[in-house]
Amino acid sequence: MGVIREVSVCIGDPEKLRVIGKVDETLDEELLPLLARVLKGGFVKTQNFVTFRMGMSFITVYPDGHVGMTMVEDENEALKILEYVEEKIRYVKENGDKIRAKNTPVKVNVLEIYKLLPKTNCGMCGEKTCMAFALKLTTGSKELSECKPLMLEGKYIRQRESLISLLTSMGIDVYL
Repeated sequence: MGVIREVSVCIGDPEKLRVIGKVDETLDEELLPLLARVLKGGFVKTQNFVTFRMGMSFITVYPDGHVGMTMVEDENEALKILEYVEEKIRYVKENGDKIRAKNTPVKVNVLEIYKLLPKTNCGMCGEKTCMAFALKLTTGSKELSECKPLMLEGKYIRQRESLISLLTSMGIDVYL
């Protein structure tokens, strides 16, 4: 069963909590991308963690069982999230082969991706427009991290998290 290790005020909303917890279940690195699929989240390969949204909360899961949560209402909600994460880790461990075989990407309209981009048309990604960048994201020829405005801390965090979930559901690995 998961335990809460640390509780503090959430930076994004002082009415909410930032919680660090730990679950008993741990994951081999090879199972992290599968956990991301099951949670409809993103796998950040360079930093070796899974991130996903649950309601208004942003959750990060590390292979050693540590779980970071932001925008959490209270400690009871944090404990429910820890229980949910532990359940999903067990599921991935027991069903890894089935999950790999069943990896059917979801089809997403390019406009859905475009709507979540900053729409600055800044060109910092190497494309002339955000629409062109959105199209390249769907083909895998561009990485989400190439959108510099989207990577700014705080400003576009919700859009970034939504894009990670959306791209992962399409079967596109997200590297930040």
